[in-house]
Amino acid sequence: MKRIRGKANRIEKKEEGPTWHDATSMLSRIGWFKHTDTYGYFEAHALRVRKVVVETEKLPPGIDRLRIAQISDVHLGLIVQESRMREILEKVEAEKPDILVSTGDLVDGDVNRIGALPALFGRIRPPLGKFAVTGNHEVYAGLSASIRAKRDFGFTLLSGELQ
Repeated sequence: MKRIRGKANRIEKKEEGPTWHDATSMLSRIGWFKHTDTYGYFEAHALRVRKVVVETEKLPPGIDRLRIAQISDVHLGLIVQESRMREILEKVEAEKPDILVSTGDLVDGDVNRIGALPALFGRIRPPLGKFAVTGNHEVYAGLSASIRAKRDFGFTLLSGELQ
């Protein structure tokens, strides 16, 4: 058996600056984040009224239709301020709902500075009431303050109720 002594052949990569591939990858990531950010901004500001007809025979006698207005993911305080909330509530009011439901994330951020918002919500008086549940952003904003704000807005808070 023959042994060969000596240095092993090594290929060392010379440290250089960013390569074309690195720059392209970084630019495509920046572009993707910018696109996502822009989409999110416009999506958060898009108001949509979606009308859904549900036919049922479970309505009480004498009631042939029931209009339910649902608002969700408003994020009042962090993204949405008083002027935007006014726009949202004008759309709700125009639909003349029998019931208004808020299905989470109505408030977000500092809910202790709600100013004129209770009066804005007070203009909406559906004959069968206003009901709300909490979402994860109410927890982030402070659950006690969020619940207090929803009650100030005239909502009955639902939490595990069953009838």
